[in-house]
Amino acid sequence: MKSSYRKKKIAILTGRIMGKGGTETVLSTLGNNSELNKIFDFDIFITEHLSNKDLFDFLNTLKLVRKIKIDKSVNRIWRNISIVLYLIITQADIVIGMKPRYIQIAAKIKKYFNKRYKVVSWIHFSLKHMPGSGNSFEKMQLFLPMADAHLAISSGIANELIEIGISSENISIIYNPLSRQESTIYPVKQDGIARFVYVGRLYDEQKNIIGLLNILSTFDINLQLDVFGTGPDEKVIHKVAKQLLDKKSHVVWHGWSQNPWEQIDNADALLLTSNYEGFPMTLLESISRGLPVVSYDCPTGPEDIIKNGENGYLIPIGSQEKFKDGMTKVTNHQKFSDRENVKNTLDFLYGDAYTERFKSAIHNILGILD
Repeated sequence: MKSSYRKKKIAILTGRIMGKGGTETVLSTLGNNSELNKIFDFDIFITEHLSNKDLFDFLNTLKLVRKIKIDKSVNRIWRNISIVLYLIITQADIVIGMKPRYIQIAAKIKKYFNKRYKVVSWIHFSLKHMPGSGNSFEKMQLFLPMADAHLAISSGIANELIEIGISSENISIIYNPLSRQESTIYPVKQDGIARFVYVGRLYDEQKNIIGLLNILSTFDINLQLDVFGTGPDEKVIHKVAKQLLDKKSHVVWHGWSQNPWEQIDNADALLLTSNYEGFPMTLLESISRGLPVVSYDCPTGPEDIIKNGENGYLIPIGSQEKFKDGMTKVTNHQKFSDRENVKNTLDFLYGDAYTERFKSAIHNILGILD
């Protein structure tokens, strides 16, 4: 006898996709999760993108996704029309919007065309700091309550949703997917040089890299910072580094790398001085390889990830002196000598944990009992 169970269909309106970054990592994980693809059909509608090699490399990672639609329209009006037409004909059970404007559009189509899908928000930045002119906090306050439910990638984002009047009962904290890595980044050999790592965009308004360079300039020990990434502020940041740092503080600029972690064998810690995040993958990727982190307690994400003294140090945002103290502490090789223990601090995120959280959240939204 055949089962009467029908796979539920989930349509995801992505917003801008550039081919690399945390959102792409999450979508790629969904697109390749065989367990989730047994019970859900995913449609991924890439509403905004840059046509480059990185995008096509990303699309090639989506092995199990049934349908990928790319709207190549440059004109915003035509792009919105394309989204509207898609929503009118879709048979999705759930429509997930990654931008507030898509929540508004999906909710209106549901109302005026009597669609039965559930509208779900899935924002990947702090609500108060989401990039893009159409993503102001005022827009968040106006459009996000139009959703039936909300997926939050951090407790900080969940709290921000509550702050704008959304009931905690309609919020599911699912974090981001993460795999425990077999490879390990080991402590630095005793050569008198402290070694730190930065992995991310060179975009100072968010990442506050010049603030990090200011902290490095206060050290009187030999240290090296390996920087992996590119971005719009690259030239300015290079110039500031030359002005601030002496010969004791050495920066190695590696540029963008498909997998920077393969180039890191030994380090004391990864550093993050961001003004805002969502659920920073760079912290997760670092700790999953045993590398401790020193990070500002910015909105949002680091507070869910960092356990002081176990996998690094969480520093009050803007406190450069305390950040410097954290960097000094993390160079204590006895404190973090067992890098497997560092990896173990993220057991709640590894493997099947994300699959179960995502499945449980979707079933709860649809009123399905697990």
